[in-house]
Amino acid sequence: MVGRLARVGITGGIAEGKSTVLHYLREAGYHVASADEAAREQLKLSPVRAAVAAAAGLELGFKANDLRDRIIGDAECRRAVNRVLHPHVLAALALSGADFMEVPLLIEAALQDAFEEIWVVTCGAEEQRRRLVERTGSEALANRILAIQLPTSTKLAFGDVIVRTNQPVRRVKAYTLEAASRAKNLGIANRAK
Repeated sequence: MVGRLARVGITGGIAEGKSTVLHYLREAGYHVASADEAAREQLKLSPVRAAVAAAAGLELGFKANDLRDRIIGDAECRRAVNRVLHPHVLAALALSGADFMEVPLLIEAALQDAFEEIWVVTCGAEEQRRRLVERTGSEALANRILAIQLPTSTKLAFGDVIVRTNQPVRRVKAYTLEAASRAKNLGIANRAK
């Protein structure tokens, strides 16, 4: 059972703009946290790294791409790594005290009750695929990554706020900050001076 993690949980698919939305909030002075950043930090800790390496069947000196390739290609490996890593990430997030938290697997991990409000970030399936191909440099890899993810169209039903990032940057930023301002009803304070 996971208690309250943050006031607002931000989710969506890979390459849809979650980190950009979090950046806008951080820039505006809100206290934010990222599950991806927490995972990277946790993997720097020797006991966590050793447990993940063992779960994935990798050497201790594995690179991020090695782990990515293993979990994309093997569902059982992915589940084993998640069982090891997720509790550490959740603990780190809980300690962060953030008001806005980016959690890519929020819906998949059934963490809806850990937030008062859920934001789903989306750019649409075609734009997501285009961005992911650009990011990875490979259509085949992009297709493999997308095939193992819950489609964002499914996540939309859980969203209290939908942030559409396939619009001009200025509009996305304005909408994000407007939604954050409305979230003040949840007791969120902008900490900017």
